Amino acid sequence: MKVRPADDIAIATCMWTKRNARQSIEKVLERQSRGEARKDGLKLISARTRLDITWAARAVHPWDQHGSREQTGAQFVRQALKDAEFTIMRLFNSLPDIDEITVTVLESGWDDKIIMAGTVHRASLNETAASVKMRLMSWGIRFTLAGSYFEPVSNQQA
Repeated sequence: MKVRPADDIAIATCMWTKRNARQSIEKVLERQSRGEARKDGLKLISARTRLDITWAARAVHPWDQHGSREQTGAQFVRQALKDAEFTIMRLFNSLPDIDEITVTVLESGWDDKIIMAGTVHRASLNETAASVKMRLMSWGIRFTLAGSYFEPVSNQQA
């Protein structure tokens, strides 16, 4: 993916923000009050930034609904999987200070039917697989297909 100049500025800003956040955390952990000479504060070992995001999958466009219910269902599944892969990749590319993204995807038109869910760690994007389904699963996204349709992801899995 080619980086545009505006993206360079956004990446530089995010890196500056992440560095400042780390410095702020370290300052809090120092436990040093103003004017104290002690330097026996807490040492930062690790910190992680996470994004929680929920979106509703797009419905199949009416122009693409020219087949049976099974064909339309299969089109919806393909589209939702591709959208999830694209969105996760784009979020990590746009937000370099984010270490992990917790994703919940709802079926279009439903406020409570979760069709995909999981937490994707930046490092897992190095996993490669031949298909979008396998890539999403290797990244940590869970979903169940019943023929040409998504089965709901249980709340315990989400």
